[in-house]
Amino acid sequence: MTTRSWNYVAGACIVVALAFLLAVARPLLGLRWHKILPPLGLILLLTIAVPLLLSGLAAILSHRRQTTPTSNRPDPNPRFTGLKRASRLAGVAVAIFYLAEFVWITRAGVPPVASKPEFSRVSGEPSRTVSVLFIGNSFTYVENMPGMLVQIASSDPTNRIRLEVYAVTKGGASLAYMFQSAAARDALKLQHWDYLVLQEQSEWTGSQPRIAQTYAAVTEWTQAAKQIGAMPVFYETWADKAGGDFYTDKDSYFFGQNPDQVQENIEVQSKALAQHFGMPLIPVGNYWAYAEKQANAPDLYATDRHHPSIAGAYLTALMFYRVFTGNKPANVIHWPRELTAEQAQFLIGIASK
Repeated sequence: MTTRSWNYVAGACIVVALAFLLAVARPLLGLRWHKILPPLGLILLLTIAVPLLLSGLAAILSHRRQTTPTSNRPDPNPRFTGLKRASRLAGVAVAIFYLAEFVWITRAGVPPVASKPEFSRVSGEPSRTVSVLFIGNSFTYVENMPGMLVQIASSDPTNRIRLEVYAVTKGGASLAYMFQSAAARDALKLQHWDYLVLQEQSEWTGSQPRIAQTYAAVTEWTQAAKQIGAMPVFYETWADKAGGDFYTDKDSYFFGQNPDQVQENIEVQSKALAQHFGMPLIPVGNYWAYAEKQANAPDLYATDRHHPSIAGAYLTALMFYRVFTGNKPANVIHWPRELTAEQAQFLIGIASK
């Protein structure tokens, strides 16, 4: 194998290894695809695409493409050899940097991420502004559900309520963890919030110790919310889709159960918690379970059978829109371009029930 071939193999191995690590780390650590894809694309460009383009350009300029086999053809100009070597080295340097960052994140953990405040638009003067702070994990931020809520509110021509939406999230985080986060506590003190949405880690109903931990964390959050006059709201999540790891992993709280059993437990525990603290409950998981059983329903789950798909995030955002504005979403005209009009109308109908 020639030196050139070895360079291509090494570059490809770096790209594949980095892609695998980040793909595995993304749901685990809360990494977002829009932050992962640019470095992967840059590494591919530097280690493979640019050297190939330079080789082709060198061949064209030297007129050797038809007379010399590609695998044995030397570069006619040393400049191309130097440029290709520099490009590959740059790609390796970028890969090493992101691998080092991955190791650091794995050891230290990803800090909670605060979103930028987003405001919905209304036609004319708004009747009032409702401010909402989301505290949660990937069940909140995947597919940018809070941002989708703003777009939904802006698209309803009958809506006169302006939404201000802000989120502090971390992949896999519990409410207890988030209360220890300076970013989350600082966000709560940033201004007056009308609503504080609390989204607990999805396994919280799996055991009595976990339930007790959640009650303790919600106690802390509700006390902090009362100090600033915010209304705490509990975001009921959903059971994993059938066939997910929750039901097949022997170390899972839900091993051997089915989604209906898990969802029933989530609903019972969520209602009990909301009643205990006297807070509204947003029964997202309940609506998901209902929607999934309807004919021609779009898949609400991502491929991991755990996180929301674009359809799942849209249904969730529609429900929050109804709660925070008091409007049924029948007049909403925004939906993600990944959904068909029929799918969007189906989900709008579910959220309107």
